[in-house]
Amino acid sequence: MEQLVRTLAPYSLRPAVLPGLREMTVGGAIAGLSGDSTSFAKGFFHDACLNFEVVLGDGSVVMASNENQFSDIFHAYPGTFGSLGILAAATIRLVRAEPYVAMRYCHFDDPSDLSEYLMGGKSRGVTFLEGIGFAPNSLVACEGIPATSAQATSGTVGEIQRLDRFLDPSFKKLVAGKRGGMSEGGEMPGEFLSLEDYLFRHDKRVSRTRKLRSVLGSLLARTPDQSKILLQAFMVPAPNVASFMRNLEQRLSIWPLWFCPVSNCGRPPPIFSIPEKAGDFIAIAVAGAPTAKVFDMEEDNRAMERELLLHNGRKVHLSTAFYPMELFYGQIYDGNLYADLREKYRAEEAFPHVWEKIVGLLEEDE
Repeated sequence: MEQLVRTLAPYSLRPAVLPGLREMTVGGAIAGLSGDSTSFAKGFFHDACLNFEVVLGDGSVVMASNENQFSDIFHAYPGTFGSLGILAAATIRLVRAEPYVAMRYCHFDDPSDLSEYLMGGKSRGVTFLEGIGFAPNSLVACEGIPATSAQATSGTVGEIQRLDRFLDPSFKKLVAGKRGGMSEGGEMPGEFLSLEDYLFRHDKRVSRTRKLRSVLGSLLARTPDQSKILLQAFMVPAPNVASFMRNLEQRLSIWPLWFCPVSNCGRPPPIFSIPEKAGDFIAIAVAGAPTAKVFDMEEDNRAMERELLLHNGRKVHLSTAFYPMELFYGQIYDGNLYADLREKYRAEEAFPHVWEKIVGLLEEDE
C-alpha cells in the first residue's frame, strides 16, 4: 500500500479506500476483507474495485466485473482467501487527494453515543472517520477532511503534526493525550497531518519496532506469548454495537479498541462478509491481553464467536477461528453457493477451501 500511495501522490490521487498498513498488498486487502476510515462512505477496499483478473484452477484467466458474465465470482471473491482462484490484477477506483488532512476529535463516554456519531459521518460531510476506545467511558471519534498546503500552514485548525519520524508519537498516543478534561460530546484540539502520515497512522508501531530491532538486535527479538493475546476483528451491525461491547467488556475487558464504520454498499456482498440485510455496520478490532480474567484462547474465542452470532455479526477472518465446519458452511455463510462457485470455476482440485485456511489449519496444528 505504501508503494501505491507514493506512486499516486505526484498526480494528487489516492485509492478511494486504503487499508492503512504499508506492507499490505492489494491482493491481501481483497482476499481478507479490508477497510479503513473512508469505509463509512465507500465500503471495503474491494467495494472500490472495478474488476478482478482471476486465474482459475485449470489455468484459464477471466476478467470479472459487476457488468459481465463473471459477475458471480466478482462479488463472491473478496474474503475467500484465494480459494476460488488466484487474483492476478485489480482495477481500483481513485479519487482526488490533497497533501494534508485536517483532523477533528470528539469524546464520548458511552458506546451507543459513539456508534451513533460514527454512523452519522455522511451527514457531516467528513472524508475520514473512525473511533478509538481507551476505556468503557473514554471513546474518541477521529474525523478528517482534505486540506491544501496553504490551509495546513495557516494554523486555522492547528499545527502540522508529524508521525513519520522515530521520536514522533504514534497516532494512538496523539489521540490519547487530548482526552484530559473533555466532556461528553466535547471537541478536542485538532491538527494537520500529511496525507501519507494519516493514511498509515496505525502503522507507526510496526515501523518503530522494525527500526528498533535493526539497532538492538536480539534485545527485542522476543514476542509476547500469543496464547495470551486476543486478536480479532468483529463486524457488528451498528444498532447492536453497544450491546456487543458490554458483553466484550464483561467477559474480557480489552483496551484500546478500534472502531471502523463500514457502509453496506448495496451490491451483492461477498459470501464471507456481513449479511446483506444487516445494514451498515462497525468493524471492531481487538488486539491485546484481556484483563477481566485469565484468558483461555479457545474457550474465550468460542464464547465471543457465539456472542457475535447472537448480535447478527460476522468476523473478519484475520486470526484464530473455531467454527465447526457444519456451522460455518451451513448456518453462518452460504456454503451451497460457495460450493457451486468452486465447481463452476474449477477450484475444487486446485485450491483449499476457505474453512481449511482459517479454521482447519488450527486443528491440524493441534
